[in-house]
Amino acid sequence: MEAFPRLSKGNGVPARDPKLHWVETVEANSKIRFRCWSPAIWEVWTHYSGRTQPCFENHDLCKGGHDESTLRWYGYVFGYHEHRRGPGFVQLTVGAARLWMAQIADGVSLRGMVFDIQRGASKKGPQLLNVVHYVHNSEEQMGKDCDPQLSLFRMWHVNHLGHALKLSLVSGPADIPEGLSDDGCLKTHTGALSSKEGKRASRGKSTSRKPNRKREPA
Repeated sequence: MEAFPRLSKGNGVPARDPKLHWVETVEANSKIRFRCWSPAIWEVWTHYSGRTQPCFENHDLCKGGHDESTLRWYGYVFGYHEHRRGPGFVQLTVGAARLWMAQIADGVSLRGMVFDIQRGASKKGPQLLNVVHYVHNSEEQMGKDCDPQLSLFRMWHVNHLGHALKLSLVSGPADIPEGLSDDGCLKTHTGALSSKEGKRASRGKSTSRKPNRKREPA
């Protein structure tokens, strides 16, 4: 197993290696402006059971085994972080990715767009994303896109260099998997309606279950 490059600073801040970049997760009560250099969103699958762990193409590497009930979706784009005044990644929830896709035409490159992204008082609350400029920089003014895997390994403190994460590219709303809540969890594992309850709802009937009533003694 290849050792991780040593850094002089923690918290995902690269010291010398140009392949390592800050990953912005958008904290509570924060708002940032970001210039996107990625033509599409990097879709990355993770596992969450108290702590985020990567999901690998080779599921034998998934910590604790590959469990679909713990899967969580994240999107990442690379570009210029205006607050930090340097290149980095922004982590997007499914909700933020859907908001972005709703503001553009299908198949349009994201490269050159500028957006504001923010979160409310809760660090796990929904992200709000608003496109400010659709084409802000010329090609000569923008850096190249960057694969997020190495920076994510650093953020997660995972030493599996050389092994591929389960990722793909999202260039339109159809590329975002169905059946996901806005925070990226599979709805079947976040209190979604059962098929029986879904049929009741489609008929306009209540899906709430009646409490069991105890019989009074005679």
